[in-house]
Amino acid sequence: MSKYVKSAVMNLGDEPVDVRIQIASSEDTLPEVLVQLANDENWEVREQVAMNPNTPWDTLVKLGNYDESWPVRRSAYVYYSVEISFGGYIGATEFIEVHAPAGISKDDLRTLVLEDYDSDLLDFLSVSETEYLGDSEWEITFNFNGYIGFDVSYTIYGYEADEEDDAVDEALEMEAIFDFGIVDFKYVGR
Repeated sequence: MSKYVKSAVMNLGDEPVDVRIQIASSEDTLPEVLVQLANDENWEVREQVAMNPNTPWDTLVKLGNYDESWPVRRSAYVYYSVEISFGGYIGATEFIEVHAPAGISKDDLRTLVLEDYDSDLLDFLSVSETEYLGDSEWEITFNFNGYIGFDVSYTIYGYEADEEDDAVDEALEMEAIFDFGIVDFKYVGR
């Protein structure tokens, strides 16, 4: 046991900040000590706890989701392998790696993917048909990933565009186009 670990076990409150940071960053530090340091008043100490591979999962979840300091929360993020479905179609799936808070829920992970992820599947999104319905309304049909039968139509209501390209651009900005579903996800590491 290193002198820092022994010291930490004995009396953490009396140690200077730089020593607590060193204890929190050491891979020799016991998980029980890291749990204690996760409540330290200094955010740099908590940040080191968040980055330490020996930090228990429940402590990592607490730091990643609830700590008042953004650097601490960010340091407690982990990687998940996520299988997403695109547009709800069987076969239109892909695997991505997402950096997210430890213990994230499926719903929160879906929100994160919707906000921050650019899908490779969108490279295969194409317009298969457009139809002007009158009164500035268009029906735009997209094909997902080049699969036959993966066509989905969106009607653009009240969009004041006489140009087909403008109507397509508006349809692409609709959230429904980016209808990701989380099929499965698993923790893969820090």
